[in-house]
Amino acid sequence: MTQEELHERLGPVFQPYVARKIAEARDTGQRFVHYTSCDAALSIIENNSMWLRNATLMNDFSEIQHGLGCLRAYWQHERGNNLKKAIAAINPQGVDALERSFDANVFDLLNNTFLISVSEHDPVDDQFGRLSMWRAYGQTTGAALVFNNGPILSPTNAISAVSIPVMYALHDRFADHMDEVAAKLIEEGDLLREIEAAQQACDGRSPISESMEQVFRHACIATKHPGFEEEREWRVVYQPGLNPTPPDRIAPANCTLKGVPQNIHKLFFQNYSDEGFVGATLPEILNRVIIGPTAHPYVVFGRMFEALQSRGVNTENLLINSHIPLRH
Repeated sequence: MTQEELHERLGPVFQPYVARKIAEARDTGQRFVHYTSCDAALSIIENNSMWLRNATLMNDFSEIQHGLGCLRAYWQHERGNNLKKAIAAINPQGVDALERSFDANVFDLLNNTFLISVSEHDPVDDQFGRLSMWRAYGQTTGAALVFNNGPILSPTNAISAVSIPVMYALHDRFADHMDEVAAKLIEEGDLLREIEAAQQACDGRSPISESMEQVFRHACIATKHPGFEEEREWRVVYQPGLNPTPPDRIAPANCTLKGVPQNIHKLFFQNYSDEGFVGATLPEILNRVIIGPTAHPYVVFGRMFEALQSRGVNTENLLINSHIPLRH
């Protein structure tokens, strides 16, 4: 079995919800959208990059705490024994190794996670976008950058930023998800024990503990309260302390936003064709740009048109003025 075949087989075991959402997005040609201010949209286009910001400085930080709370509640509850038993059946020391490693890295998870959010975008929103998203993220002059899904859904080693669909859950649904992981571990137990034994004999590492730590990290980063479900969010996540990417691909930088000096990471619109990562340049990935509610639609349209053309983007049928009235 090749590494690619192994990944295809085991991906749905450790991340069943993620695997289903990715398959659904591929099957439907799902596009994604980033709602922001026109000023930020212009910066993205002109600098050929998106900023991954520290989660503690975004409105997402409380939701990382939400996911961590769901995980701790499940793990300490009787239902958590389902997953503990499934892990122990693969490696009797796996649970202890997982707990030690995860607890040691919680601070890094909370304070060294960088991300940007996108939302699922439907054809019905091609002309006007979604009003609730304009209100939440567009400020007084908003823009929506609509992206094709290729690079977002492509598994790759070219960069270590990963796309994760948000799961909207309280404790019970979160526990159902983890119980599903436990059941799948049992189902693939023979293969997982074989992999575990081979790796342990080679260098003493525990693949089951390492894989489950990634499951836990992703669950914390991408579990939100169901009240936010209409946002249909995905998160592009980068954790440089865990798996750094060379700076010519994801570049560390610093800036000051709203008076707060901070570190960011710039994710470039760039192909790595020899590594199978394609369709990521701005002319390829950008499906459309929607100008949202603004008092100056034609001024903004003209400026956005210039920026797109300077980046080699064909603006025909791509730049859309929604003409949504701006409420005062």
